[in-house]
Amino acid sequence: MASIRNRRGVWQARINRKVIPTITKSFHTKQDAEKWSRSIESGIGRGTYTKYLIPPTPSVIDKNYLEIYY
Repeated sequence: MASIRNRRGVWQARINRKVIPTITKSFHTKQDAEKWSRSIESGIGRGTYTKYLIPPTPSVIDKNYLEIYY
């Protein structure tokens, strides 16, 4: 869940999740902050938010995985 607050006349949306770093962005209107936070949160929920992609962990570590990620 995003938190939205008014800081010195500017609306700030902040998204805190355990799996990714905190995402913060400022807006001129509260409606824009709410709309942005909903779109980012839905992208995180669907797995389509790509700014902080974590490579998948294979069940069996094979030679190809080590060549690609290490």
